[in-house]
Order: sequence, then C-alpha cells, then structure tokens
Amino acid sequence: MSADLAAGLATALLAGPWEPAPMQRRCREAVGRERTPRWLRQLVVEVLGYHHYPPRDALRELAALLPRFTRRGESGRISRQRLRVRSWTPAPSAMGTVPPAPGWPVTPLDDLFALARLLDVDAGELAWLADVRGMERDAAFPCATTG
Repeated sequence: MSADLAAGLATALLAGPWEPAPMQRRCREAVGRERTPRWLRQLVVEVLGYHHYPPRDALRELAALLPRFTRRGESGRISRQRLRVRSWTPAPSAMGTVPPAPGWPVTPLDDLFALARLLDVDAGELAWLADVRGMERDAAFPCATTG
C-alpha cells in the first residue's frame, strides 16, 4: 500500500461516523469503487479492533498503521490494482476530551478557522505558519553561542 493510498484511506476513515458501514462507504468512494472489496471490509474490521474510538488528530499515525493491516496477499492485490485516491474527504478536527489542568484555562477550538480567529490571521497565513508545504523543515536554525 502506497503512502498516498494509506493517507487517503485514513482521511476517509476519520471523516465521519466510526462505524463499519459508513467507514467502508467512505473508503470505497475515496478509491472510486462501486463495490466494497473484501480487503477493504477486513481493513475496517481491523482498524475498529485496534481503535475502538476514532483517534483524535492522529491522521499520520492511522495512515502509518494501515499498511500493517493488509495481509501479504492482499497487499499484492492492492498494488496490482494500482489503487489511488480519487476523492479526498477532509476529516474534521476537534480538541481532545481531556479537561485542562486546574489553573490552565484553555480556549476551546472547534476547527482550524477558530484557531485562525484566535491568532488573528487568515487561513492562508495559518497554513504558512504551519509550514504545510514543508518548505522550512530542513532550514538550519542559528545556534546560540556562549561566549
């Protein structure tokens, strides 16, 4: 399973109710299939067995986990079909349910637009600050020197 396919399936899994039928439907639509293949039904069963509740803001972790759930024979079938993501479904983001520690008030942020409003920036500036294109990942940081 390619990294793009795993990311697309993880996005589809997280984009709605955490129940087998809707999860299978979203994944099937993501790869552009009319019927749900057997490997996809099994994948959803294994994901639900591993995560009883949807992992919050864990898209990368879920995408990294998906290839482990495909069995060796199924993995070969997937690559022979040359599956690719045809429809990306954005997954809603949400804050965790852990209450803040006493004395540490936390502003609830329901989505990225709420974060942008809190920081008084627009969505483009927020994307730039988050470095979503990865342009600054390898930038050298100046080291503090002691003298």
